[in-house]
Amino acid sequence: MSGLISVGARAPHSALTTTLLHTAFTRSVAQNGGHLAVPADIDAPGRVALGAQTYAAVCSICHGSPGLGQNPIALSMRPSPQYLPAVVDQFTDAELAWIVENGVRFSAMPAWPAEGRQDETWSMVAFLKQFPDRAPEAYAQLTAPNPAASAQMPLGRILTPVETKMPRRSEPLDEYSWTVPAAGFGGVRTGSDPLMRCANCHGVDGRGSVTGGDAPNLTIQSADYLLAALRSYAEARRHSGFMQPQAATLSDDQMAALAAYFSQTPRLAGGPATASPEVLERGHEIAVNGIADRNVAGCLTCHERGADEPDKGLFFPSLFGQSETYLRRQLDVFAAGTRGTTGIYNPMHAEAHGMSEADRDAVAAWLSVQVPTQVASLTPDEPAVLAGTKELTERVCATCHAVGLDGSPDGAAPNLTLQTTP
Repeated sequence: MSGLISVGARAPHSALTTTLLHTAFTRSVAQNGGHLAVPADIDAPGRVALGAQTYAAVCSICHGSPGLGQNPIALSMRPSPQYLPAVVDQFTDAELAWIVENGVRFSAMPAWPAEGRQDETWSMVAFLKQFPDRAPEAYAQLTAPNPAASAQMPLGRILTPVETKMPRRSEPLDEYSWTVPAAGFGGVRTGSDPLMRCANCHGVDGRGSVTGGDAPNLTIQSADYLLAALRSYAEARRHSGFMQPQAATLSDDQMAALAAYFSQTPRLAGGPATASPEVLERGHEIAVNGIADRNVAGCLTCHERGADEPDKGLFFPSLFGQSETYLRRQLDVFAAGTRGTTGIYNPMHAEAHGMSEADRDAVAAWLSVQVPTQVASLTPDEPAVLAGTKELTERVCATCHAVGLDGSPDGAAPNLTLQTTP
């Protein structure tokens, strides 16, 4: 290569280059995004609110927002990112979803950090599709930092960087840093208030009501579980395009402070019940007894049985009083196999895959209306849960590892009785 063609970004692209790039972009988006099905709840206020917070924190830096122009750094890129309030209505909902999920090659537009989380990218679209009609005052009110979130949580110790598990890494690997803690879009948060960012989606009280339950109720979890969740998000072991960029910028001290804060807030239910008595009864049946002919164990086999205490690294979160919307979305992501894991063991991908959509609806509805408890206990009409652990191994684990868990005769499935826990 002679090097005669300048790769400098000082001069704008020529009219020919601009036309070529934009034509390739619009035709690719139309071809690849046109087939996507728009969710029925695309206009849900919770989805709009959740998408708005991430847009304000990340996307607005390049794309601007109602009443605010674009940053000079963004306008100096080649090609320059578009001012979305002016152009977002040029795309269909499906095309916007494809762009958000996949990004745009040869531009500064990134793909969504977590693969397979279309539930999240559609929430971003829910906000974007209302973007052109939102007045600057309404946008500011929707995305303004919560003034009640003011607990200072200094960065504190920065321990040895931890390598993330993000897939599809770019070569050459030694020219990139795939470690956390990482720099945030607002800089390293030394002496900052990360609680403010959490509160914008979860609320200062941690219930998630500010986003209509699309962000989960944190008040029902222990500090141990919340800390494990933040670490797994930061390391990309648990997949979320909303949470990974936020958690990756936190130090161990800040994670511990946030986990302690939300675990000490009053335990409150996430939202009101919306399901019929028949749906709730079906959810109760599955939660207690599972679905035997599909090898689905009851939810209460693992959850709400001292769930606040991690047992040898096996983290089972509390579910009583969790948002129905959040539970349903998580069950769908588990069924698709794209959620990742918080601990070292997670049977939920198989469990959720064995449920129908109606089953997942029912379970989410029933769990959401239960009263959150500090230490979960079994009610008298649920004795089947007492045998839950044995039932889980016999229904699920023994399918491959034999009834005694000593492995299959051909040796393909290992002997679990010889193993130890970390």
